[in-house]
Amino acid sequence: MVDSPADALARAAKDLDDFRTFDELLQSVPAAACSDIDPTWFKLLRIVPRLLSKKISSLAQGRTDAEAIAAHVADDDIGGLRAYLKAHPASPECVLWLLAENRRLTASLAASKAAGLKNHEPRDHVAKAWADRTDTGQSKASFARMVAPEVKRRFGVSVTPERIARHWLPKDEPA
Repeated sequence: MVDSPADALARAAKDLDDFRTFDELLQSVPAAACSDIDPTWFKLLRIVPRLLSKKISSLAQGRTDAEAIAAHVADDDIGGLRAYLKAHPASPECVLWLLAENRRLTASLAASKAAGLKNHEPRDHVAKAWADRTDTGQSKASFARMVAPEVKRRFGVSVTPERIARHWLPKDEPA
């Protein structure tokens, strides 16, 4: 079943954060939906560019406002921030931009944390095996070549010996 053009565009425009330009939005709409053009489609075509334009200019203004606040307040000075905001209230655009930036950073941190947790068990195993090895003169590269097949077999994680040697093993401690 093919969606009506209005439904397809509405679904594509559901989260305007995904689209920087109107062209990107239109490219996300299935071509089959465009064959059945109705008046609703044309109404949406007139509204969406204004929504995108308003959103982009609003976020740009919010960023400018946030940068102005940052220029007057030290990074960790909460008291200074409160005093500045009391004298110069933040614009709604600034608050929206800060919320959007917070959402972006939170998603990025969550993805980073999830990636780190994904290989937590095999990495701990490799670090413990490195600490418990009998041949303390063995190079990291040699050890990594030896342990990589074991990691694959035991944990189902395909990792190169280079990655184990460079990223999973502890860094050399200065003498």
